[in-house]
Amino acid sequence: LHAARHNEVWRLFAHGEYRMVDSLLFNVGAMVERDDVSGTQLSPRAGVNWRVADQQSLRVVSSRAVRNQDIYGKYASTGLTFRELSPAFPAGDTTADFFLAQSTSTLPLPEEINAFEVGYFGYFPALRTDMDVRWFCEKLNKLVSDPANFFEFEVDNDSWTELRGIEFQVHHSLAPGSWAWASYAYIDNDSTNIIETKFTARHSGSVAVAHRFASRWNASAAWYVNRYQNRIAGRYW
Repeated sequence: LHAARHNEVWRLFAHGEYRMVDSLLFNVGAMVERDDVSGTQLSPRAGVNWRVADQQSLRVVSSRAVRNQDIYGKYASTGLTFRELSPAFPAGDTTADFFLAQSTSTLPLPEEINAFEVGYFGYFPALRTDMDVRWFCEKLNKLVSDPANFFEFEVDNDSWTELRGIEFQVHHSLAPGSWAWASYAYIDNDSTNIIETKFTARHSGSVAVAHRFASRWNASAAWYVNRYQNRIAGRYW
């Protein structure tokens, strides 16, 4: 029979801010996480916000985070029950249990992401519009990209992916109770494993409008688009 497995997770988070001058704000934070499978991990974050003009600001943010491995990666054990077997076993049984315990020579390490972004936010009261733009670079290391299932169990940390791109969103007040907004993102995905390139769209965006008819009634409509997703060897699905 399969043995029950237990994984206890602890997390501690702290955040602090320091305003050097009225227009310059620093903030730092970190999370310490510990579990029985991956041990203790640290995820720090640091950022600075600079108000370059009234209701306009620039920001720079750097962070690191981890994704701990789950119980299956360490204690993989699968069971199947076959019923109505024909012919039956000599004792007459038509049901049989099959168990498969899978493991790797070394426990996979936690997956990592190191992210960096430079952004701009501006609010323009005369135009009743605000906008947010950012350029980002995200490097994902020690990825487990190979199969980990009943038939294939290749769990290792030999993949990485780098995402670079730009995205923006604009919000505009059409009239009292009415809004419109639009967003767009361009992401370039460079990876050592072709499977990882399927998970992001090269181009994506949306357009939406909303209106409040009364205190309890709202309506909205939106259009979303993703282009060049599921890209494999130059083909798009």
